[in-house]
Amino acid sequence: MTTEQILFVSTVNNAIASSTTDTTATFTGVSFLTAPAGFTIDQESFTVYLNGLIIPTEQRTVAESGSDIVVTFDTDVLGYLVEADDQIVITGKFS
Repeated sequence: MTTEQILFVSTVNNAIASSTTDTTATFTGVSFLTAPAGFTIDQESFTVYLNGLIIPTEQRTVAESGSDIVVTFDTDVLGYLVEADDQIVITGKFS
């Protein structure tokens, strides 16, 4: 592996949502890493926690929006809405 690939594989960052709505969490000022040749960024590149519980990829989508990352929850599948005092954390391939 190249130095760039090793750095990519070993990078895992975390952040706490800076704002939420009933269905989204926004992480301000962070963006996806650039994947080196042979690697991709997809939903499996991130783990999302809602009040300490891992939210499966089937129940959320992680996307870039300008210079932010936005997690959108499928609240029909999740079974409840996100509340303002919920703690939402993301870990994964971003900086």
